[in-house]
Amino acid sequence: MPPAALESSVRQQIASLVRVAGRFGVRLVHVKPHGALYHATNKDREIALAVGSAVQEIDPQLIMVGQAGASALEVWREMGLRCATEAFADRAYERDGTLRKRTLPGALLDTPERAAQQALGIALNHKVVAGDGSGLALAAQTICIHSDTPGAAAIAREVNERLKAAGVQVRALSRDLSHNHP
Repeated sequence: MPPAALESSVRQQIASLVRVAGRFGVRLVHVKPHGALYHATNKDREIALAVGSAVQEIDPQLIMVGQAGASALEVWREMGLRCATEAFADRAYERDGTLRKRTLPGALLDTPERAAQQALGIALNHKVVAGDGSGLALAAQTICIHSDTPGAAAIAREVNERLKAAGVQVRALSRDLSHNHP
C-alpha cells in the first residue's frame, strides 16, 4: 500500500475509534499499530511517517506505542509525537532485540510462570534473556500480553500478581507519561 493510502486508512481507523470511544465517554490515550504494520513501521521509515502523520492529524497528544529500541519510536519523536516504549511478556526475543518469529519453536512464552518471569526481568532489571541465552537491555514503559497467546488470561493474572508482589506499580498507560516510568 502506498504511504499516502496507508496514512489515509490509519487516519480513518483512528477517527472511527475516537468517535466510538466518545459515545461512551472514553478518551483515546494511545495508538499502537497492530501485527505486520507494527513491525513494518520499524523496517520502513515511510511507513512510520505515514502512521505518525495520521496520528498527528487526529490528535497529536496521543501516545505512540512501539517496541523498545525500535526505529519507529525515533521517527515519531522527531515528528514531535509522544512515545511509550513497549516490551512483551509472552514473546521470546532474539539477540538483536527483535521478537522471535512465531513460526519458530519457543516463540511464545505460553506458561504464566515464564511470562511473569520475563515481565519481572523487564520491569525490575530492564533486561530480557534472548532465545540464545544472552542478556538484552530493554527499558520499557508498558508490557504487552497478546490476547491470542494460549492461556493469555492466566498469564495476565500471574504477571499482574508477580509484578505487584515485587513492588511494581501496575496501571493503565496515561496521557501523562511522567506516570509511566520503566
